[in-house]
Amino acid sequence: MMGSPVDEKGRYDREGPQRKVTVPNFYLSRYPVTNKEYARFLADTKHKKPDYWADRKYNQPLQPVVGVSWYDAKKYAEWAKLNLPSESEWEYACRAGSTTRITKQI
Repeated sequence: MMGSPVDEKGRYDREGPQRKVTVPNFYLSRYPVTNKEYARFLADTKHKKPDYWADRKYNQPLQPVVGVSWYDAKKYAEWAKLNLPSESEWEYACRAGSTTRITKQI
C-alpha cells in the first residue's frame, strides 16, 4: 500500500489517497553517494557545486554529499548510469515490509 490512511495521526492531504501499487524489481544502493564520488562527477561535468560543499562539517571525502537538489541528483545519476527511485520505489524501500507510518522525511 502506498500513501497513508485517512485517519492516520499527523497525515497530510498530499499523502493520499491510500492505494495498492505494484513495484517492479529494482536496485537501490545500500550506501549514500559520498563527497569523494560526487567530486568525480563535478570534475567530469563542471556541474555547480552543492550547497555546503566548502563547509568542513559536511565536505569530508567519505561523508554523504548534502545540499543537492533533485535536479542535481538526477544529473549525477545520469552521469553514473543509474536511475533515481520512483516515489513508489522509495516508499517501498523506506517501509522495508512494514505498514507503520514513516515518521522521518529526508
